[in-house]
Order: sequence, then structure tokens, then C-alpha cells
Amino acid sequence: MAKFDLKGMLSERSAQEIDLPEQKTVYRNPEDLIPSKDNFYSTEDTEKPKRSIRALGILQPLLIEERDGKDYLLAGHRRRKCCLELIKEGLERFKRIPCVYKPKIELSAETETDEIVRKMVIIQSNT
Repeated sequence: MAKFDLKGMLSERSAQEIDLPEQKTVYRNPEDLIPSKDNFYSTEDTEKPKRSIRALGILQPLLIEERDGKDYLLAGHRRRKCCLELIKEGLERFKRIPCVYKPKIELSAETETDEIVRKMVIIQSNT
């Protein structure tokens, strides 16, 4: 069994030129976004970001990925949770929030590689 080499994979990918499509903002209902099971960042402390979102709106779009006709959340879990709480408080304007799709990058046919790249996107998007 071949040893997995994350550093080598990242070096190889960064050396490749990738023509990424322009990202455009789309608006989605936060209730329809499926949170990533791989997110390990805390979504518990929402009071301060919720106050900011209530006053200023979503300043940074959430990062989503389309799979099997559904939108999966990669980054913005706490922002999504804040919007869900604001909707429960009667603020209907948060039923449509800005999102951008993660650019599609051709990966190998191995689903394990897809999962590793997906986890890396979650980490990188939250740093």
C-alpha cells in the first residue's frame, strides 16, 4: 500500500497551473444548506457574530459545493447558524444569504482523494 504524502500532493498541485472559473455570488436559503460532517470548528458562540450579521448582513459569502443536486456547506457554519437563529427571531431577510461555489477542480477518480481535498478546503477556508 502506497504511503500518503500530503506535502508532495500539495507541492504537485501548487506547481500546476489551474484555470479557475470566476466565482459569482448566488443566494441560498440557509435551511437548505447541508453542513459538512467534516467541520470541526465550533459553532457554539454565536451572539457576537449574530449581532454583526443583524446590523451589517453577511459580509463574506459562505463557501458551498454542489453534490448530487444539493448544496453542501464547506465554510461558514457559524454564519449559517446565526442566520437560522435570526430567521427564528422573525428576520425573514436572512432566508437568502450570499454563497459562492467552490471552484470545481478535476481530481483523480479516487473518492478518498476527493475527501482529503474537501477537508483541506474546510481548513483553509476557516483560517
